Amino acid sequence: MSEISEKVHITPLAERPIDIILLGATGFTGQIIAKHLALNAPLSLKWSISGRSTTKLAALFSSLKAEPAAVNLPSLAPLDSTSLTTLVSTARVAICTIGPATLHAEPFLRACVEAGTAWLDLNGEMPWYAEMLRKYDSLARQTGAIIIPTCGFDSIPSDLTTLTLRLHAHSTSPTTPLTRVSTILESLKGSISNGSYSSILSIFDAFPNPLDFLHKPYILSSPTLTSEQTSSLHPQRTGISVQKITDPDLIFANKTRTQDSPQLDAKGGALASMGMIEGINRSVVLRTSALSTLHPTSLPQPEFDYREYLLTPPSRCPGKAKATAYATSFFVHRVIPRLMSTRFTRRLMQKGVNKFQPPGTGPSDSMQEEGYWRYRSVGETEGGKGRGVWMDWRRGCGGGGLYSWDA
Repeated sequence: MSEISEKVHITPLAERPIDIILLGATGFTGQIIAKHLALNAPLSLKWSISGRSTTKLAALFSSLKAEPAAVNLPSLAPLDSTSLTTLVSTARVAICTIGPATLHAEPFLRACVEAGTAWLDLNGEMPWYAEMLRKYDSLARQTGAIIIPTCGFDSIPSDLTTLTLRLHAHSTSPTTPLTRVSTILESLKGSISNGSYSSILSIFDAFPNPLDFLHKPYILSSPTLTSEQTSSLHPQRTGISVQKITDPDLIFANKTRTQDSPQLDAKGGALASMGMIEGINRSVVLRTSALSTLHPTSLPQPEFDYREYLLTPPSRCPGKAKATAYATSFFVHRVIPRLMSTRFTRRLMQKGVNKFQPPGTGPSDSMQEEGYWRYRSVGETEGGKGRGVWMDWRRGCGGGGLYSWDA
């Protein structure tokens, strides 16, 4: 557990000249976020871009300046010009796209916590995050720093749809809380960057038990709660799970995975639990739920099961959907983790990724533009009543790709 030195002076947020500092701005995801801010941020927002290479920073600034629709250009904050704590002390919020976080991000997080600067990032490296919360949660409480993990495709759709269901259930019947939430990835078309692959592989090199979060759903909640509060948390279901869809007009399939194709009733299809993706999103959803009980005006104790599934559309062949769902769930729960647990296999996977998507690169502009995904969360209350909420991202929302969502 870290403690703040009495010599550290924390600049009040109202006195800081920068609203947002973008750390790792010259990387693939950092450039996307920088472009989004340059094109969309109001003039009243003051922001800066930071990175290790002054040459790359200057090149990024030039590319932003050359954008015809740019309305708000950043200032430059090279990392070699000052200490990390001094650098982040100038900003109210730091957005970190440095990765893999397991290997490179801790000094930046610590600097933000010491400076009382809010921290947001996009990584899904749960073992690293659990370790960081154990180290710096107490210090963040002292300085007022807010740590918000995985603020991108992991895990905002899952977190926001679940929160929407909880708020709706509470407003409809305050004494009847949710007992179960199932979040379904109904459709997905897209790819991830080389850096995202590297982040996934890095946790296997750095941690002896990198997949503990699959079986410890409250891995991000425990560092913040007391042992008594942790022991009172509702047990969660983990492992392989397959569910047949029996209700009509509840879940919908998009067989062609294109943005404008019709949504088809998925009754007769099946749901396959999503392994590592489920584990990442579930850890964040349950942290949000657990922390909400600490607020004086919190919702009722969130004792509900949370699972996350991939949709297998219905088929004319009896039993095909459920068999496919089981094979999918088995593959993501058992096969992929086993492959990644072997150092030799990880090296082969990294070489393959580097060959087809070199370091520092990601999906093309056209692939991002054509990307599409659709999430749906279905909640049940104590009375057995269900309610669904969906969230999708497509071209009409400003770009369909996973990385457009990160921006």
